[in-house]
Order: sequence, then C-alpha cells, then structure tokens
Amino acid sequence: MATLHVRVFVIEKLKKFTVPPVAKSLELGTVRKILCKAQGNPAPIVQWVKEGLKPLQVWPPHIIEDVNGTLIFHGVQDDDAGQYSCIATNSQGLISASILINVTMSPHFTSLPNNITFAKEGTKVELHCRAEGYPAPTIQWDRASVMGGFTSDRFSVDRNGTLTIQNAQQEDQGFYGCTAGNAGGFKRAEFQLAVKGKYSNFHSIAKGDYDGAESIAKTIIITLGAAAAYIFLSVGLLIWCRLRRRQRKLRSPNDGGAGGAEAQLDVQTALLTKVDGRQSPAIDKLNVPNSSITKGALQGKCRFGDILEGSVTGLSTAEGSTRVLLRILSTRDEDLNIEFRRQVDMFHRVRHANLVAVLGCCRDSPDFQMILMESHPYINLKSHLLSTSSSSQPPWSVAQIQSATIQIARGMNALAEARFFHRRDLGTRNILVAFHGTDNTKVCLKIGSFGMDKEPFNNDYYVYKHQSIALRWLPHESALEDEYSTNSDVWMFAVTIWELHHAAQRPLSYRSDEVLLADLRKKCGQHWDASFCKSNAMSSLLVKCWSHDPILRPSLTNCWFALNLIAITQRHQPATTNLKPAEDLL
Repeated sequence: MATLHVRVFVIEKLKKFTVPPVAKSLELGTVRKILCKAQGNPAPIVQWVKEGLKPLQVWPPHIIEDVNGTLIFHGVQDDDAGQYSCIATNSQGLISASILINVTMSPHFTSLPNNITFAKEGTKVELHCRAEGYPAPTIQWDRASVMGGFTSDRFSVDRNGTLTIQNAQQEDQGFYGCTAGNAGGFKRAEFQLAVKGKYSNFHSIAKGDYDGAESIAKTIIITLGAAAAYIFLSVGLLIWCRLRRRQRKLRSPNDGGAGGAEAQLDVQTALLTKVDGRQSPAIDKLNVPNSSITKGALQGKCRFGDILEGSVTGLSTAEGSTRVLLRILSTRDEDLNIEFRRQVDMFHRVRHANLVAVLGCCRDSPDFQMILMESHPYINLKSHLLSTSSSSQPPWSVAQIQSATIQIARGMNALAEARFFHRRDLGTRNILVAFHGTDNTKVCLKIGSFGMDKEPFNNDYYVYKHQSIALRWLPHESALEDEYSTNSDVWMFAVTIWELHHAAQRPLSYRSDEVLLADLRKKCGQHWDASFCKSNAMSSLLVKCWSHDPILRPSLTNCWFALNLIAITQRHQPATTNLKPAEDLL
C-alpha cells in the first residue's frame, strides 16, 4: 500500500513589528542601541535606512546594523541625528516605521558662585550659574532643598540663570542650589550665602567669625588629621569585621561551645530586653505587653521569622484596636539579630510619610519577640502589581507610576539624609501601597523592610556564600563583596522603578541566576534597558543609576530633584494626553 507524504507550508503575513522602534535622544559619546524586530513566515529581513541616504547605504564605522534589526551606535556623534526608518520585508509584503533620533549633551557648569558668598545687609546680591549642553539646559534654583522656595519678590532669576537678591537680609542666609537640566540629564551644585549687618565690614568679619588665612590653614590641618585618623580606624574596623564574619561562616553549627552560645544569647537579649538590669529608654517607651496583641493570618516568612497580620489594643489614645503587621524575631543567629536591630532602629528613628513606622515592640520572652509595624489600610505593592497583570485589577496609569516613583525617591532620600541606607532589600516586595481620592486612584507608598525571602517571594532571592540575597536587584559590589551604601541603594531604586513599569515582573527573567552572577563578576556591559521610559530625561537618569562604577551613580537627593524637574517640565509642556501631572497624585 502506497504512503502519501504531504508537506504543509504555513505562510504568516507581516502585520506589525513585534518590537517597534522608539524615538530616542542619544548622548554624545555613549554606546546606545535602537531595536526593531518583526515576525513572519518566511522570516522577514529587517533593515535600517537614514533619511537622505540610499537604501544600500554604507554605515559609518561607529554604527553597526546586526542581522536581527538592532542598530548599534559605538560612540554617538553629532551627525547621527536625523530621521531613521526600519523596514521589514518578506515574500508576503513590507512594513516600515520611522523614528526621530536626537543627539544630546548632558549639561555641565561653566560658571558657579563661590562655595561661600559674603554680602552686607541691604546690598544687592547676584549668584551666577551658567551651564552648557545640548539642547540648552534650563536653570532652576532652590533654597534649603526646596525647589522655587522663594517667598519674597526680592528674589528673581534672569534668563541667563543668575539669581538676584535685592536688599539682602540676614534671614536670606543659608544654602542655595542651582540645577541645570535638559533632555540629556541633570546636574546640581550647592552654595552658601552669608549676610552680615549693615555696620559690619569684611575686615571685622575676617577677624571675628573667621580668623584669617592662618586660622583657616590650622583648621584644615586639624580636619585632615582627624579625617586620616578616622579613615585608619574605619579601615581597621572593617578588616576586623570581615575576618570575624569569615570565621563565623567557616565554623560549623556545633562549634563554639558554651562561649559561642553565650555570645549569641548576649546579642539576642541586647536587642530588645534588659541589659545588666537596665533597659533602653527608647525601646522601653515602645514596649507593648503580649496580652494586648491578637495574632492573625500569616503574611510571609523570612530569615528572621514569621510575619503575621495582627491587632493591638491600647496603642493609641482612641478606643478600640489598631491593625498592625507583626514581625517576629525567632532566631538566635548573631548576624541576623544585629541586622534586625539595625532595621528596627532605622525605621524607628526616621519618621517620614513614605516610610513604614515602627509602632511598638513586644519583648515578654527572650526567645519570641515581635516588632509592631503600621499596616492598615496598606497592602503589599508587589502583590498588587502582579494582580494587575492577571486582569483582576486595572493596570496603573502613567501618572500613578510617576507619582509612585517620586514618593519612593522621597522616602529613600529621607533615609539617606539621616545617614541610613536600606541595605540589601529595596524592591516592590518591601513597599506598601494605599489608594485614596474621590476616584480611589491616587497612590500613597511607604517603604519598609519585611525580607520575605522564604514565603511568598522566595523566587526573588538567591543563596550566595551562605546568604540569601536579592541578586537581581543588587549591583556587583553588594552581590559579590557584601558592600552596601547609598550608592547601592541608588541601583536598587532604579530596579524598583523598572518593576513599577513592568507590573512587578521578575527583572532580567531571560537570564539565569548563575549567568547573571558570572556577568556581575566580569562587569561585562549594561544589561538594563531604560527605553521603556516615556521621558528621555527619565531614561537617562536610570541609565546613570545603573552605572557599574558606584561613584558615577547620582545621589538619592539628585534623583529626587531630577524627578521633580521632570514633573515640572512635563507640566509646562503642551498637553498631549489627558493624564494629570504627578504632583496632583501626591
């Protein structure tokens, strides 16, 4: 019996680009990519064409067009600006899309005031701030870190960026900041203004408040000597801590004998209980008896213990109970006890509208202690965003994302100004969100540290050197060297913004943990793409936050200023959508 073989060819018509090209502003001298991808059967050929050149053009040496439709600029040049078209063709037809590429140059200052400017009361003061860039940067002044915080008509800013103060008064003394911004980014410099009385002269100033050049030289020498001593002590302490940590990691759980158990117990009891018969006054004021606490449903599990819903009576003057999150400490591990205490101290000391507050603690038992953190009416931000991708909740609008971004920056800046840093765990899983307003669309965010690395967010963590770390949120110095600072907070802040724009999906999900770790060791290139941003200035800010060199990352204060400037700029642009500015949602 004969067998008939039939081969079926499926022909797929070209309809649209799977990854359409997006208009961008490229900074001079940088390496940037423009993506363009299409799908069809047979596979389409994707080519780029620049306006004014023939289709079979030869690209300049610094521009590479790969077979997948990616246009790569190795060192952007002035004449790269223009209209570009992406063309995809196969036997079924042709589709094309055109974008405009602009070339920008980040602003840099050409003229700034002295670090300290002296003026007499009643005189006219001019603070000159000049900056160059492409396009021409806009100059904004702030006073005491408040943008446009000038309440008197004696202050004015001319087109050249000079801040003029007519009839200077002693209350005008303080710190002033000049921020230059354009599509390529933002830069800020800060200065101090000192105003003396009408009948003072600068000679008396030099003799009175300032003892002249000789006194200044002595002050500098003493300061440098103290700084050198501080650095020497800090380096010695750092080396000692690392050696001690390494010894603890190499020691098995049964090692250490009674001495090791006693040391762990000392740290445990020093956290929230009595030490030598005395109690910490701050912790003592926060103490809540276990009898007034009602435990509820389990919310998650972390390396410190369980996290539960709960309620407590007598926490406020109002009658009734208060809904709280109960964070339980049920381990005697020395490192975890120290880290737990650091986090409690941080959120208790720094009170801010965008930070979760510590409401109390329960230390009735040395083996089972709890921290009470504010909860109602807030819910977990990551869980909420994930629900929007499953259609059970509407997706966030651009205005809501912009408002949340500014609030996260504001909360992190409050920690930085108090000389704290979030350490290893900034992300949407450690942020609470509530909704308010007449239409229930305004968002309010609070940053916390719940560390649910076991449940329900265990997939966000990776075990490296016996520690559970949020690998996909960390820069190389934190993941590999266990070094944390406000610079690492800036990197994690940018990843958190990426989560807001992608409904809290897993960052870099197309790369395995092992491959990502190997790339961090090599510091091989930039894996983060900020092209999802609607604003070129926002895209440029995130790229700088993801700099492999920590020194090149902007400070959290500069991030907060930049986000406010982006919002101000968008508010003054002609309206192209019906979205509200971010400030209307705060």
